[in-house]
Amino acid sequence: MTVEIREVAARPDPVRRFRLTRAVGRDGIDLEQPIDFGVGQPVLVRLRLPGHERLLELAGTVAASDDGPPRSLDLDDLGAEERGVIVAYVEERLGL
Repeated sequence: MTVEIREVAARPDPVRRFRLTRAVGRDGIDLEQPIDFGVGQPVLVRLRLPGHERLLELAGTVAASDDGPPRSLDLDDLGAEERGVIVAYVEERLGL
């Protein structure tokens, strides 16, 4: 699925990037392609899970990669509702 990643900046036109996801979980998101934001940079993550109408807006942080530029986002302080939606999606996809 496509995810929008937007820098958290106090300016009128923050930088944003779009990437395809490799994996989505309750703690983070793995991306198909690297992201050109710095490791540790706070970001706003926007995505719509397949089969869900609600657009999720989540706080995140760019995570370090073991083998090159960052390809992961850690999700920060998910609310109970957002975490529940993501966990239900993952369990459905895994057939749990």
